[in-house]
Amino acid sequence: MSNILTILIVLPLIAAVVTYFGGRNEAHGPTSARWLALLSTLVTFALSLTLLVDFDSAKEGFQFVEQAPWFVGYNITYHLG
Repeated sequence: MSNILTILIVLPLIAAVVTYFGGRNEAHGPTSARWLALLSTLVTFALSLTLLVDFDSAKEGFQFVEQAPWFVGYNITYHLG
């Protein structure tokens, strides 16, 4: 998974929106929001474990590097590592 860092950044943001709108169920009250928040937290944690498993301590430098052009005309890039 080459863009795992981006997924780990965006997933909680998406989960927060889903929890906000999905947890407003009047029949279940705040219970559904709690379960949605717990589920999204567990999914994010499980994905973050792949970083731990795939990390190579013998390598120097950054690992899991992601780089993409963002604003091409201004030479601005999206870079994580």
